[in-house]
Amino acid sequence: MGRLKLAICDEDEIYCRRLNEYLHDNLKLNFDICSFTDLSLLTEYARQKTVSLLMIAESAFYELESSMDKALFKNVMVLDEENIGCGMLRDENPEDSRIEYISKFQPAMRIIDGIVDFCTAYPQDFGEIATRAVTGAGKIIGFYTPIGKCGQTHFAMSMAEELAKRTEKRVIFLSFESFSSLPQILGCEWNRDITDLMYYADCDGARISLYTEKIKVTRNGVDYILPARTGAQMQDIEYEKVRSLIECLIKEIGYEYVVIDLSEHPQRFLDIASLCHRLFSIIGSGENDDFKMKIFDEILEESGYEELKTRIVKCRLSDYRDKELYENNVKNLIDSEEL
Repeated sequence: MGRLKLAICDEDEIYCRRLNEYLHDNLKLNFDICSFTDLSLLTEYARQKTVSLLMIAESAFYELESSMDKALFKNVMVLDEENIGCGMLRDENPEDSRIEYISKFQPAMRIIDGIVDFCTAYPQDFGEIATRAVTGAGKIIGFYTPIGKCGQTHFAMSMAEELAKRTEKRVIFLSFESFSSLPQILGCEWNRDITDLMYYADCDGARISLYTEKIKVTRNGVDYILPARTGAQMQDIEYEKVRSLIECLIKEIGYEYVVIDLSEHPQRFLDIASLCHRLFSIIGSGENDDFKMKIFDEILEESGYEELKTRIVKCRLSDYRDKELYENNVKNLIDSEEL
C-alpha cells in the first residue's frame, strides 16, 4: 500500500510553497505531501488518487463547498484566513466528512500540532501512517548512578543532544525521574508523560508514531518524553511495558537512539538497565560517593547482573558550568564508546 496523501491548496503561491517545504522538513509522519495553487488541479488529482488529508485556504474551501467535488475529500483542515479559527470542529455531516478550522496565520509548528491532533482524533482514517525512514536496530543508551544530585539528567540531555547533532539520527529521551525538573528545563506544560505513551503502545502499538508525535517535546533535535510526576506513579511502571515501548519506538518509528534517564523507581529497574547498549554512571569525588558505587557493584554481582557490569561506563565529569570543558567530556565519551 502506498503512502497516505496530504494535499495543500492555496492560491497564495508563496505561502503554499513555504508550508509545503516546512511540512516536508518537520512533519515526521508518513505522508506524501503535494501542493496546489489551482483548485481545479487539486480536484483532478483527487479523482485519481485518494487524498487522506486536505489543508485548504478558507477562500478556496468556500469555492470547493459550492461544487460537487467536495465529496472527494473526507478529512479537511481549513486554513482560516480571518485568524479567528482555534481548532473549532465543524460537524455538519460527520458521516461524509470531517472539517476542522485552524488559523492560517500562526507559527508553522502549531499547524503541525494541529495535523497530529487531527490524525490522532480519527486514527481509523490514518491506520497506515508511520514515521519516515525506519532503519535497523537502535541503540539504547542508559544513565544511572546511585549518587544523588550529581547532574545525571543534565549529562543525559547533553549526550542525547550531541548525538542528534553529530549523527543527524533520530533520538528520543525517556525520563524515569520522579518530581523531575525536565518540564521547567524544556519550558513546557506537564500535560502528557511516559505513562500515557506506554498506555498507547500497549493498546494500539500500530499507531504509536501518531501518539509519540502528540506527546513529545522537541529540543535541539531530541524528542523528549516527560516522566511521571511522582515516585508512586513511577513504581507502577512495569519492566515488560518499558521493553515493549522501546521496541515500538525502534521498530515502528525508527528511532536510532533511545536515551534513558533511569532511577530506581520503576519495577525491575535493573532489568531496564540491562536493555542498554551502554549504561553511563557518574563517579563522585568523596568517600561517601565511593562507598555508594561499591555497594551498587556488589548488588549487581549478588543479583546476577554481572554481564550488565561489563556495559557500565563510569565517568567523572567536569563542572557543567565550564561549558566548553563539559561539552568536550561528552564528545570524548561518545567517541571512546563508539556511539
